[in-house]
Amino acid sequence: MQSKILILLLLISVGGCSSPKLRKEVQDSINQTKPIVSNNELNSIEQQELSESKNLNKEQQEKLQSLIEKTSAYNKKINEEIYKTRAVLFKEIVGPKTATNKTKIKILESQLYKLNRKKTRNSLELYKETKEIVGKNDDSLERTLLLIDKKTNREY
Repeated sequence: MQSKILILLLLISVGGCSSPKLRKEVQDSINQTKPIVSNNELNSIEQQELSESKNLNKEQQEKLQSLIEKTSAYNKKINEEIYKTRAVLFKEIVGPKTATNKTKIKILESQLYKLNRKKTRNSLELYKETKEIVGKNDDSLERTLLLIDKKTNREY
């Protein structure tokens, strides 16, 4: 679910000025990619792409390696928080009805939303920094990051 949101945000940020043919090519690439079920798998794929790239100099590779490691550690930490929050939320939903149950559920839903927004923002920030390191700067991700920062729970 979280990866679908991320893909959707990336497609929206790229899709604003792209043709339907180009969007189809991007979607086909996504569809042809084997399912990635963990951060470790994604990290492995990124490491492989990094080591096989002939377009990067040593300094760029080192910066990207550090960025991948930093992002992987952050994602691991935030995923743990997301999973714990989801578990407690599920427990509250299926548990006995109490006077504070409804309020606890709203608090947990809000926390889950904020954690997922942090994770999405961090992932997009990784790609923004990656683009800066390899010299493919533009402001499409910056606009998306600003949108994420400005959204409130009520806007979704």
